Amino acid sequence: MPFSPNFLILLVLAKFTLSDAIDWVNTEYVCNQAKIRQSSSTKQAQDAVFENARSSAAEGPWSVQNGKGVLPPSGNPHDYLSWAPYHWANCNWCPGKGRRDSLIPNANDSTTGANETLRRSPVRGMSRRRRRSVNILVSQPQTFVAVPDSQAPLNTSPPAATTAGPREAAAKSKPGPAACTPSPTKPLPPSATWTTCPYVAQDGKVNPDVRTLQGPSAINSASEAISYNALSYGLQPQTSAYSQNAVHFISSFFLDPSTRMNPNMNFGQVVRGPGESGQRGTFTGVLDMRGIVQIANGIAILKAAGSPDWTSAREQELRSWMLEYLNWLKTSDLGKSVAEKANNHATFYFVQVAAIQFLLGNKEEAAAALKQYFNGPFLNQIAKSGEQPFEAIRTRPYHYRCFNLEAMITGAKLGDELELDFWSAKSRYGTTIQDAAKYLMRLEPKGEDISESFPHVAAVAAAYGDPHGSYSSFLRKDPNYQKSPFYFYDQPKAYTKAQTTRKRVVTRDSDAYDGIPFICTPDYQLPDGAKAYQLDNGIYAKCSELARFYAVPELEDSVE
Repeated sequence: MPFSPNFLILLVLAKFTLSDAIDWVNTEYVCNQAKIRQSSSTKQAQDAVFENARSSAAEGPWSVQNGKGVLPPSGNPHDYLSWAPYHWANCNWCPGKGRRDSLIPNANDSTTGANETLRRSPVRGMSRRRRRSVNILVSQPQTFVAVPDSQAPLNTSPPAATTAGPREAAAKSKPGPAACTPSPTKPLPPSATWTTCPYVAQDGKVNPDVRTLQGPSAINSASEAISYNALSYGLQPQTSAYSQNAVHFISSFFLDPSTRMNPNMNFGQVVRGPGESGQRGTFTGVLDMRGIVQIANGIAILKAAGSPDWTSAREQELRSWMLEYLNWLKTSDLGKSVAEKANNHATFYFVQVAAIQFLLGNKEEAAAALKQYFNGPFLNQIAKSGEQPFEAIRTRPYHYRCFNLEAMITGAKLGDELELDFWSAKSRYGTTIQDAAKYLMRLEPKGEDISESFPHVAAVAAAYGDPHGSYSSFLRKDPNYQKSPFYFYDQPKAYTKAQTTRKRVVTRDSDAYDGIPFICTPDYQLPDGAKAYQLDNGIYAKCSELARFYAVPELEDSVE
């Protein structure tokens, strides 16, 4: 079947954009594969792992510290800082004697402008980020953003979905303040918008200036390099450079006094603007640190492979860091807030907690964190049809379905290494991870990147089996999928509990789940008094809006 030019372009870009997804690779599986590498059916995928290890290592090390003049509100450069990506300055200058064109690119500013910072950033490092690469293709960096005084409504419906269900509507964004901003009497530097102007949410539209901060790209790049180099060492323990690279990047990011990150996310995804709210992080900032799952996995592989570079001294230092960060996740207001969310933020939160507990040797606590998720938020996340309502309601629904599925699968893989079977875990509506993947496979991406789904389909095929070849047929939309790193991770031999799942075949009595209502327990009260789920900063979904996605009929089961 011929592919469209746009699809072929996406496949070319996939090499550079797929590496941001988190994953968990069974440590014993990696070490066992080192013994049979030359005869392995995944040799080409392993070669891709080695290539990614070398190319990512050439870019490191990384630190969350920003350039001159850009500090977190704490004033400590070791504190992580990022800005809420979907928020845009809405200056709405008051009429009067002030200047409406007062934010000028060349004004004297001690901070680094966006253009300059992006020029200084390693191009390869930025292009490797899947979550940020989508808008890089269409959004040009700029030193300031001109936002009209009157904004278009944010709750309009995008084109109809391919299912017979409801139209995929943008989640409600909390309206910005009606009051105007006093006009300045003299030109201001671009950074003045950060504390002068209110910022409003536009779901799915990334403000390009968030990429000028080092934190998000640093954690993503470091986690990628640590993961690939640890995997490579596990496969080739005779090549000490891989171990040395991974340990060097771990030490630089977490342990070195001059470059280390402090173990908190107090200033993650700050919503800029005047007042106290512009000086603190938000619950969504915890998501930025999801790469710690891969780092924990990488360290576990180094230890299993007997790396001489991972010394007891480094083990103790990192253990102290992880204990402090884990305590922050479990006791801070921001951390506790994420644990109570209904969508992908909660999924990634519990996977983070479980991965850290696993690394610390607390396997019972790791299992408890995963059970808390699968017995909690997971129950409402997959409707009877396989739809994921909390993700489908967003303005980039295909991406968000893939994103939450990524976290669910990672949790199931980690559980598998703990000898727990979450592959057969069912939502309140009788559906499993497999059902969410099958539903996703039937959807038209409608301009979004279908390659985001490939690693998840491969994982589901390995976990549940592919007796009819439906999953491999889907994966062949990328003729080179067997050369991708995920093809190495996502093999039946990489799982233990999934083997029993494949043998007994996870089935569900569809009729038994007919009529089960969506139980709506929103966590936020809007200004008009209505209750809603908070999906992101300034982005909400009411029960009536979500209920439509739970009523979507099951699609014809063409995926077996």
